[in-house]
Amino acid sequence: NWEDGYNSGALRKAVDAGLVDMNDLVQIWKSKPIPEGPVVLRKTLPASVKVKMATLLASLPSIDPDCAYGVLQGEAKGFMPIGHDAYEVIIEARKLKAK
Repeated sequence: NWEDGYNSGALRKAVDAGLVDMNDLVQIWKSKPIPEGPVVLRKTLPASVKVKMATLLASLPSIDPDCAYGVLQGEAKGFMPIGHDAYEVIIEARKLKAK
């Protein structure tokens, strides 16, 4: 939520560190959810390794909340599988910035 610097990312880390006071900011626009950086696994990994990794990431908040907070840069909703299309808006923005 806004008051806490949202749930994860650089702004949340700055709020947690006391570098930013959300009362000093004014929200002027809100985007649709923007995916965080991906966790990518090689296609050539054995299926069992992919399953173990997905299971670890999905259960990390319950196994070790402090570690999950650090990995997720805040109280993120967790990990979920998404495809390349989720990043299209970011790719397009970077292309426009390069012009």
